[in-house]
Amino acid sequence: HSSCGGIPSRLRVLWWTGHVQRLAVVPSPGLLEPAGRGAPDADEARAEPFVHKFRTDRHFCIYDVNSNRTFQVDEVTSEIIDHPEALSLDRLAGSLPQFDKTEVERAAAGVAVAKGKGLFSNHRPSRIGYAGGDVAELLDVTPREQLILNVTDGCNLRCGYCVYGGDYPEQRTHGPREMTSETARLAVDEFMSRAGEDVSLSFYGGEPLLRFEMIERLVSDVARDHPQRRVSWSLTTNGTLVSESVARFLMSHGFLVTVSLDGPRAVTDRHRKDVRGVGAFDRILAGLERLQQADPAAYDKNVIFSVVCAAPFALADVVDFFDSHPLTRGHHCAFSYVNSATCNADLHPTAESLAQLRRENGELQRGFLADVARTGAPFGFANDLYGTDFGRFYHRSKQPLGDSMEPNGNCLPSARRLFVSSEGDYHVCEKLDNAYPIGDVRTGVNRVGVARLYDDYLALSADCLQCWACRLCSICFAQMKSGAVLNQDVRDRECASSRAHWERLLRDYYALLEQDPHCLDYLEQETWR
Repeated sequence: HSSCGGIPSRLRVLWWTGHVQRLAVVPSPGLLEPAGRGAPDADEARAEPFVHKFRTDRHFCIYDVNSNRTFQVDEVTSEIIDHPEALSLDRLAGSLPQFDKTEVERAAAGVAVAKGKGLFSNHRPSRIGYAGGDVAELLDVTPREQLILNVTDGCNLRCGYCVYGGDYPEQRTHGPREMTSETARLAVDEFMSRAGEDVSLSFYGGEPLLRFEMIERLVSDVARDHPQRRVSWSLTTNGTLVSESVARFLMSHGFLVTVSLDGPRAVTDRHRKDVRGVGAFDRILAGLERLQQADPAAYDKNVIFSVVCAAPFALADVVDFFDSHPLTRGHHCAFSYVNSATCNADLHPTAESLAQLRRENGELQRGFLADVARTGAPFGFANDLYGTDFGRFYHRSKQPLGDSMEPNGNCLPSARRLFVSSEGDYHVCEKLDNAYPIGDVRTGVNRVGVARLYDDYLALSADCLQCWACRLCSICFAQMKSGAVLNQDVRDRECASSRAHWERLLRDYYALLEQDPHCLDYLEQETWR
């Protein structure tokens, strides 16, 4: 192809035409103008471009951080993109003896034109911050969205990997502590005073269905006292206490019900047991049947699963169960691994178990990619496991990166979520329920507590400003925690894992588009927060 709009054809961009992401030659300079920041200043010109290079099986690619777009280039362009602009053409060609000097000259000219359009900029953000202002200002003006009430610390199960089982330092444990009706009322009233019209109220534990009568009363009280609110109800449960009356109540009130279930009987009962050591699988499925019988349509819409994978791993059996069982097929699954760095010694995986997990994980991921390429409509557990970040990337912002970057996956403390302990203390979310208290039901949100958490995060995150994955990363406060504080070593491990994850995803994502530019069209119908 000849060059178009002043951009050489060696720079081919994955761009948006309507709602379809296609592989195409850039048709005009007009498309490029909003992608970049304009020509770099003198200081920026001396720095390396803020880009990340990767390869698919067919092409060399450059992910441009500032425009949040990806470009398909030839090999020589990929090689010279990192070289200083001040380098003379002779020295540049001399540093790349594998290429003809004419090739180097053409590639350099193409890169220069692209940079003049604002692409491959050297700009890095100078600060981390939420859009719209600093934390203190935003706490005053941002409506609260979700309140999570830890109605009891008690539980009728003793799952071997449970974070509340007593094996995790500085973490709360199961016990008789229960939230009083007065504490729940104060929490709801204070939350509603700062919430918008659409709110989410959630019940957590322990096992929240141990306090089902309190849940019933609170749902009724909220409908009476806050009729102007549109309330979405949700609950996280082990599923063993779902009676017919509980099932009817949850389904009739539109509860989003997250049920903890790890797979088939052999997998679930290995770790999910009651206080007598009896596996919970049969009781969980009986509860699911009651929920389905109460309202099949609501069940299909509102029941999802929390799946924990612990050694010894049996990923293939787990996938087969959730994709085939009539009570689980087609339902969303949130999947997590037991943290081998902090779990008890009995759960540490053997080398053989880890090797098996890698094999099964690789087979599952290859199957997911094949399904996308073949059908453009991936289904089931594999899509939940691998497809979520495909959707996030598909719907990513294409606005140029400014001087401030968003704080990764961290929500504004107390605004997106507010967790209330059984004793009425405020925390950012259920995953930080032992760390960084930020107030209580009687005094409200404590700005000092919020500032401490945010300042600790910033102190560990300065290198985010130089990281090529800064616009993709979703690491949050909870993933950086060790005990009751944020920890540099934990954070660094998570960062390395996140970069490796996005490197793989970029390769897979664009390899699929090379096979079929329409195979990811199904993502246009999805919404991603």
